[in-house]
Amino acid sequence: MNGNEVIESYVRDVARCLPRKMRNDVALELRALLGDELAAKAHAQGRVPDKVMAMELIKGFGRPAEAAARYHPRPAVIDAADTHHFLIWSLAGAVVLTVLSAVSQAGKVDSGLFLQWLGALVIVFALMGWRRRRSPGALRWKPTRDPHSIPRGLSLLAMVATL
Repeated sequence: MNGNEVIESYVRDVARCLPRKMRNDVALELRALLGDELAAKAHAQGRVPDKVMAMELIKGFGRPAEAAARYHPRPAVIDAADTHHFLIWSLAGAVVLTVLSAVSQAGKVDSGLFLQWLGALVIVFALMGWRRRRSPGALRWKPTRDPHSIPRGLSLLAMVATL
């Protein structure tokens, strides 16, 4: 395997980590960039580019997934702005499930229910983040009508706790 084959293999692996519509453009750009840098490095050292030289060059670019992330960063499953609410809903769910399972099964806590609750929360928060990224104005903040009213989330939690 020569230096150009190493670069071609790396470019293919980076392109696989990208969305289909970006793959060709990024692959052309990265192939040209790496090829030029390898040629310049070989010229500076006064030798023919080989596999070892190409591997040293690619090591500076990082793993293919890291290089692809510089071209197209992937969003987090749960947005950083939603972390606080995710933790509150997780803890509230844990408390409610613990109380319900303690009452219904004579103290035996079912961890499977909590894992299902966490899975459902992850899906809901991931969908909310996706929706905000797709249409930024869809889930925007709106002022409340009455400053003394109880928030909907707290009302819902009180209703579930009462049931």
